[in-house]
Amino acid sequence: MGTIIERRRKDGTASYRAQIVIKQGSKIVHQESSSFDRRTTAASWLKKREKELKAPGGLAAAKVRTGTIGEIGRRYVSEKRDGIGKTKAQVLRSIERDFSISDIRSDELCSEDIATFARTLSEGRAPSTVQNYLSHLSAALDLAGPAWGYDIDRNAVGDGVKASRQLGIAGKSNQRDRRPTLDELDALLQHFIDPIRYRESYSRKGEPH
Repeated sequence: MGTIIERRRKDGTASYRAQIVIKQGSKIVHQESSSFDRRTTAASWLKKREKELKAPGGLAAAKVRTGTIGEIGRRYVSEKRDGIGKTKAQVLRSIERDFSISDIRSDELCSEDIATFARTLSEGRAPSTVQNYLSHLSAALDLAGPAWGYDIDRNAVGDGVKASRQLGIAGKSNQRDRRPTLDELDALLQHFIDPIRYRESYSRKGEPH
């Protein structure tokens, strides 16, 4: 069921790739692999994984895909065919690079992790910025299960975002409290259309410019 393949790196050192392939008839139903610097380590991993897969429920558990939150974000950026926009890509890369939530396994993510992430973001950031981060991350996590088979609780993601809003650390940007008057709009238009004439007019009136 398992094999070890020796490979040579560019620097001449060896690596050992342990690979497991399980078939039912002629059909492959599961396969996985991992690389190691030593053959003995590869052999130990192979023995351990074969025992786990042969245990009751072991193969079914292995078929459920898990990965880190950072991995999901990276996959979302690289595989979404219609593009996701420069800002969203930058946010997801920043999450993977700079925040500990990226190291959490998908099957272990809970609503508290989302709220904790939002709380960390809120230090020095406006609620609207925190909301943008959560929205971009949620888009990737919502796709992880249906598209790639990751084991992830989508309700936990939604609950964490909702809690962050209720706590006031995430939300929409502040609405303006008044509209500019017609005189103010006219002054702005004059300023940008003919700034020299505008400044000269104010200078003749003795007003600062």
